[in-house]
Amino acid sequence: MESAQTLNASTMSHLQQLLSQIKSSLPAEHATGNKHVEALQTFIDESLINFRESDTEYKRQKVLARNGLVLPRSWKIGTRSDITPAGEVKIVDVNVQYVSVIDTLTSLAQNTISASKHDGLLHSFEDTSTFIESDFYSKYPSAYRITLYHDDIECGNSLGSRAGVNKMTMFYMSVGNGSCDTCTKGKLTSIHLVLICHAADLSTYGYEPILRPLLDDLAKLNVGVEVISGDYTQHTLRARLEHLAGDNLAANQILGLVSSFSNTYFCRFCYINSADATLYSNNHDAPKRTATTHQVDVETAASCPDHYKKSGVKGACVFDELPYFSGVDSTVPDIM
Repeated sequence: MESAQTLNASTMSHLQQLLSQIKSSLPAEHATGNKHVEALQTFIDESLINFRESDTEYKRQKVLARNGLVLPRSWKIGTRSDITPAGEVKIVDVNVQYVSVIDTLTSLAQNTISASKHDGLLHSFEDTSTFIESDFYSKYPSAYRITLYHDDIECGNSLGSRAGVNKMTMFYMSVGNGSCDTCTKGKLTSIHLVLICHAADLSTYGYEPILRPLLDDLAKLNVGVEVISGDYTQHTLRARLEHLAGDNLAANQILGLVSSFSNTYFCRFCYINSADATLYSNNHDAPKRTATTHQVDVETAASCPDHYKKSGVKGACVFDELPYFSGVDSTVPDIM
């Protein structure tokens, strides 16, 4: 932190010198009261104050929170046995780190989104019939649209004997708003961390208990959450989970489909079998999965464990509890 403070002080000092040179080169009537000069001076002053006030972790978090950072909170889902460096076995809490979707969207509520193109081309989700025919977005055009993406990262030696011990599962969301949001698509500033957990805990406990805080927030956002914006006015925040994205393995797992891609009916878009998949370059000739057929497969799988051999469906998706969500209509190729 000391090195960061030193770098900030040096940078702001250099910036202050440049600003002073600019002011001295301007006519007096332009240097005084110039909104751009005053804005830059305010930025320099506030930056120096922020770093002087950030000499402890608690103060750093307070400063970052004032500037829009949403801090994660720990969500306990159970316990597990762990081995200490000394070789002793102990029981530790299993915690998930969750960054509130409601708080993140509240922080984003001041962003300005561009207008829709409406040129007849399929630029984004807003140009699809699903969006255009949606009663929800017709009634609440300013509601946020969320795409959830998740994948694993290996924090240790991925090739060693301890591979997988430190593997983490990360959940992110991409946020859209308004009639079109082409100005933010593909930018890291529109992708936000939602949740982190150990991959091993996900295998042990499943998606439901780990994603419970996210599911609860999404249920609230579908109805509407009253929040206070930056100008201290109250408004209703609404959002829906529109898409689930990820690599093939992650997407199939969360949707309740088979995880082995050598099995028959592994595709989440159609009922093509593994034998035909080696013969065709597309799935146009295979029967498409629909919300109706998928629901039948889920209900059949609940009473017939071997049904996945005929459909590829092993169970329900954890997000099916959201009244508007469809595991078939909401799955997309990896867009991240």
